[in-house]
Amino acid sequence: MSELRFGDVAVSEVMNTELPVIEKGAGVCQVARMLRRASHLWVVEERGSRVVLGIVTVHQFMDLLSPIPEGEYATGVIKPRSLYLGQLRTAEEVMSRPVVSCGPATKVEEALELLRERDIRRLAVVEGGEIVGELSPKGVIAAYYIASCGMRDSS
Repeated sequence: MSELRFGDVAVSEVMNTELPVIEKGAGVCQVARMLRRASHLWVVEERGSRVVLGIVTVHQFMDLLSPIPEGEYATGVIKPRSLYLGQLRTAEEVMSRPVVSCGPATKVEEALELLRERDIRRLAVVEGGEIVGELSPKGVIAAYYIASCGMRDSS
């Protein structure tokens, strides 16, 4: 595959389909347990569901572990979100939303632009209202390498 044509490849050709998911009602201890091995979790409606509601990342969870996370202040009012305050009990309460997504037919170039514009590391690939994959910079780099460099690089 030509390097110049890689951006025209459909996201479905390079997306990861093995997704770390957790249901919205799962407790924060289950979220923490799963985040020990995953960099993020897609929050879905219920067990077995693929209807994605949000995402929890390791970075975001670490912010919630701080007694008073940075950037949670409004003029005259302090409204910190912290696990120490006890108000966050489920995956749904700690997740970020809305989920930024694209469809499987979206071109890689367009998907990468979404990642850059939104300053995110994961893009949900959604079809028929359900998550079918995800796109990450590492996944795109791996797919590029396999498609464009693998046969030329012997190291």
